[in-house]
Amino acid sequence: TGFANLFGAFLYHFFDDAEKVLEYADTVLAISRERDVATTMAWGLSLHGWALAAVGHVDNGIAELRDSLAGQRAAGSEIARPQFAWMLGDVCLRAGKYEEAVAAVADGLDTAARTGDHYWDAELFRLKGAIAVQSRGALVDAERHFVAALDEAKARDAKSFELRAATSLARSVVTLTRPIR
Repeated sequence: TGFANLFGAFLYHFFDDAEKVLEYADTVLAISRERDVATTMAWGLSLHGWALAAVGHVDNGIAELRDSLAGQRAAGSEIARPQFAWMLGDVCLRAGKYEEAVAAVADGLDTAARTGDHYWDAELFRLKGAIAVQSRGALVDAERHFVAALDEAKARDAKSFELRAATSLARSVVTLTRPIR
């Protein structure tokens, strides 16, 4: 049941439902502690940290995410690190910590390049675009990153990521009041 709850938390994370992620992550952490399952514990902590930050406990959530990422790296585990780095970048962006968000995205993309674990690249590029929009209103940079996200998603036939990238691109154009090309 620990792994099922873990994937429930991943699913609700994808829907940006932090309350549900907290609910599932709490169960994952309890089961992981009870059964001493290190990998599930580390992943559960990452999801829990993201959700904590997303519901307003920003500093605690970011600290939990960083601790989880550091623990995973110390254990030699890079599995799913690009996605967890995205989570850190996402909550840093929400908190206006732009440099930290950029560093998290760089960590995710560097890990993907090193490990070949590219399944989350489209989301990392999309987050780079969101950082460009929110930090400095740089539509040209944002558009480049959103198009890279769109291309990456298309190349992997990842329709949901493709839709997210296209939506982010359209929103940035509308937000920054530039005519669509």
